[in-house]
Amino acid sequence: MKKALISVLLLLLVLIIGAVGYLLIQADSIVAKLKPEIEAQGSAILKSKLTIGDMHLRLFPSIAFSLDSLTVTDEDKQNGQLAIGGGSINVSLLKLLSGTIAITSISLDSPNITIRQSPSGFRIDGISRLGEEAGEEAKGVASQTQKQQPSSIEVEEKGKAQPLPKWLQVNLDSIALTNGSFKIYQASGKSISIHELYLQTDVALAGSAVSISDLALSLELVDHGDFQIDLSTATFDLDTLIGTVKAIESASSLAEGAVKAKITLKDSQISPNKIMIRNIALDGEAPEINEFSGELRNVSFSPSETKIGIEGGKLNVLQGQMDIGGALSLKTLTGDIQVLLKELQKNGEVVNGTLLLRGNGERLFVETKPLKLFGGEIMAESSIIPRKTPPPFSADITVT
Repeated sequence: MKKALISVLLLLLVLIIGAVGYLLIQADSIVAKLKPEIEAQGSAILKSKLTIGDMHLRLFPSIAFSLDSLTVTDEDKQNGQLAIGGGSINVSLLKLLSGTIAITSISLDSPNITIRQSPSGFRIDGISRLGEEAGEEAKGVASQTQKQQPSSIEVEEKGKAQPLPKWLQVNLDSIALTNGSFKIYQASGKSISIHELYLQTDVALAGSAVSISDLALSLELVDHGDFQIDLSTATFDLDTLIGTVKAIESASSLAEGAVKAKITLKDSQISPNKIMIRNIALDGEAPEINEFSGELRNVSFSPSETKIGIEGGKLNVLQGQMDIGGALSLKTLTGDIQVLLKELQKNGEVVNGTLLLRGNGERLFVETKPLKLFGGEIMAESSIIPRKTPPPFSADITVT
């Protein structure tokens, strides 16, 4: 019995040594096949040039291909690039020994990503063309523009990812990002910096369709505070950037912990030109108002128009309630959002009334209609022209 056990252990040892030796011998040829295939498939999916630095086969602590760098650059090279400091691509050992590279998970370290707001919405440096065909279709691009560019068939064939070769399989279980750094440039020129970004999620790919579940994200918003986001399930298409999100729960701690909030978004629909959220629930605490809670229904946001719409909602705050509804575009300065104040209490005073934020195409107005306070009524109207610097401001206040 003892000799049989020793024989089995020796056999296993020989097999392991043989497998390791085989992989070491074949490492260079495996990398030579895998690297250009990933670059080609990634470039087609992202509609940008994907370049991988040095790539090596790593045997411990798990079978993976390590990357020392990765960059994504637009073809015109005018929109910057997306850079990643390194990472690893984990593969199945048994599949690898049989001559098939089966990718099971991807881990990326130190991604450096820049997001910019433009008149048409938001774009990411290096992959600004991602989803542009869907955006143009949604906007109804004129036929004259189509004549000046290659036919839709030519564009589709050039940018479409080709079927994977038989020796390569992608069955992702998870994607992870660590030590991420983001910079977001607003249309005004101001920027927001994000450091210490960590992301872990389960993912499944089927062609251009992506399914995400159990996503966990944390980040530090420089000079503002910390955020954590948990996502249950989401699906979207890489070609059209259209998708749905079942539920997102976020927690934030801002202003050195003075402001804390928990926000839950349910049943969201996302496209390059519009975001629709069926329900938003929120609660937290902040200075001066203490605890707050509430919900918003059927909230929409259009990046190209900087337009937000709220079908209805309420916020419980200062022992009273605020009812909110309406739609307003900051780009065209049209529409209105109304806030109805009900029995708000502060320092012994009770506040009732209506606040109206509206635009007439040239100015933004804030009106009270009326505001009951200090035993009387306040009728006020102020306006501003946001597009001018400094923005002209006017106010008219009547107290009865």
